[in-house]
Amino acid sequence: MGLLGLAGKKKVQKRLWSLAEMINRLEPGVTPLADAALKAKTIAFRKRYRAGETLEGLLPEAFAVVREAARRTLGQRHVDVQLIGGAVLHRGKIAEMATGEGKTLMAVLSAYLNALSGRKVHVVTLNDYLAKRDRYWMGPIYEFLGMKVGLIQGTSTFSERREAYGADITYGTYNEFIFDYLRDHKRKEKEQSEVMNYLLHGETESPEARTCQSGLHYAIVDEIDSILIDAGITPISLSDATGTPAIVHRQAHEVAVGLERGVHFKIDEKKRRVTLSPEKVEVENLPIELKTMGKEKWENYVEHSLRAVHLLKKDRDYLIKEGRIIVVDPLTGRAAPQRTFGQGLHQALEVKEGLVITSETKPVLSIIYPLYFRRYEKLAGMTGTAASEAREFKKIYDLEVVQIPTYLPLKRDHHPDVIFRTEDEKMRVIVDEIARLQAAGRPILVGTNSVAKSEVLSDLLTARGIEHFVLNARQHEKEAEIIALAGQRGRVTIATNMAGRGVDIVLGKGVVELGGLHVIAAEHHDAQRIDDQLRGRAGRRGDPGSTQIFASLEDDLMRVYWKKGVKRFAGKMREEGEAIHSKKTEKAFGQAQKIIQDFYYHLRKELMKRADQIRKWRESDRYDPVMDRWPDLIF
Repeated sequence: MGLLGLAGKKKVQKRLWSLAEMINRLEPGVTPLADAALKAKTIAFRKRYRAGETLEGLLPEAFAVVREAARRTLGQRHVDVQLIGGAVLHRGKIAEMATGEGKTLMAVLSAYLNALSGRKVHVVTLNDYLAKRDRYWMGPIYEFLGMKVGLIQGTSTFSERREAYGADITYGTYNEFIFDYLRDHKRKEKEQSEVMNYLLHGETESPEARTCQSGLHYAIVDEIDSILIDAGITPISLSDATGTPAIVHRQAHEVAVGLERGVHFKIDEKKRRVTLSPEKVEVENLPIELKTMGKEKWENYVEHSLRAVHLLKKDRDYLIKEGRIIVVDPLTGRAAPQRTFGQGLHQALEVKEGLVITSETKPVLSIIYPLYFRRYEKLAGMTGTAASEAREFKKIYDLEVVQIPTYLPLKRDHHPDVIFRTEDEKMRVIVDEIARLQAAGRPILVGTNSVAKSEVLSDLLTARGIEHFVLNARQHEKEAEIIALAGQRGRVTIATNMAGRGVDIVLGKGVVELGGLHVIAAEHHDAQRIDDQLRGRAGRRGDPGSTQIFASLEDDLMRVYWKKGVKRFAGKMREEGEAIHSKKTEKAFGQAQKIIQDFYYHLRKELMKRADQIRKWRESDRYDPVMDRWPDLIF
């Protein structure tokens, strides 16, 4: 429960359970109400709020009304742990709730309560699929109670977005909310001259009518650790074309492939960074188009080409589809066709892959995820894996993590990791394990870290005649269908981290008796929390389930972050296919994860420290707006 001591936890738990009991005592008075009387409660609540009553004071009655509306519209009744979670969200905290415990239904309680104030509520999800699912799944509750619900999708038009933001509660993805925020700021850049035109020439539309979002009041962020921690340093940018000729990108690639690693450039795989040593490059031999650009520019283009060649991998970082480079979102594992790698990196990849070179873009307006979400007047979040990062949430974001107990006891069985020397050995054993479990009728979900590895495993299963289904950035259109059947008897599903968060796999008939869903991780992720998210697909809401991680010394986690240890462990291996039974080896994976997470923690900490310094400067008497082009942003 965040940073609270044991005594503090007990006090908080006691208060939350008392609140749930209070809501339960109101239920007998709400259940007999006719539909019209129940719907009228929203109007009554709003009147009471305008008369001076607080949302906290309205909470017990409002939650009781929402619970009854959910029972009538969806046939689902909020249980006590969901009532507790709803109160945690309303109070601007993070509710850590296990997979399958009903976070989506829980969020409705706080969203409805806060919308009574007339302030806009944004419910933020990881992807369009979940945003659409949750809006139409939960929508009947809000609509029964007289509230409007909006939905933002990647394909939404400007008018559709404006209408969605005008609703009481709006569902959408973190990317869409942020891009709309940036677009609004870009439109406001010319606000002063536009206002003058509006006043002098009588334009039919004011500048304010051309913006989408109607304020950042209250956000409920699903999988908040994924967005604020895992993507905490990722900038989201709006870009304009630069007009750089295509020949520049081709020549930069030619120079890059002729350079020698360790002599002309260094690669830091841990930080995913390439550093060029320009003093060792023979400038007189550079192509004329590059040379005449100036030292800083040609260095930049060559470094991007080196990064494209040596660091970014096809079917992990990007796909090629219909002759285009398609970015793969590292958080969701989904294709993001509307996004590009900026500042020439996208074009460097196009040259590398022999594709038509598109126009280069440069960012003109950017923000990182944490800075955007800190702009909300109130922020809350939910996830199944936040407790391990409770200190960071409190220290950097001033968000407390509260662990919500499970409704039913957890029945998930975690088998010990199985570690092999090579990737090939590991994959062969995974296929054997899948065949064994499928023969027993168990449904199996296999998680991989990239599209490429999901397809390698798919090929191995096909060669063995094992029927299976693949869910990755290439097959995302079939996501709903694949997930809906993933819990059926004998079903084998291979997925990238598309299936690691926000997905509930419902067990088919007779599967409970067989032991439930079995989850196999084909390797460790960079963070234990992400491993735990994948494990969390099994054993939902009291169902049985089991999980196991298969790893090898050739996995990126070990190859990049534990090189000395890999050599030491590998040297002790004698027979091919023999699993490594060593506590030190198992511990090494956790140590490698800690190295990565510590590095990014300090990076996020420094970024937020810098943001706070700039904010204080802007609030000081010394602030000069002429010198600060983007007064609301730092990147």
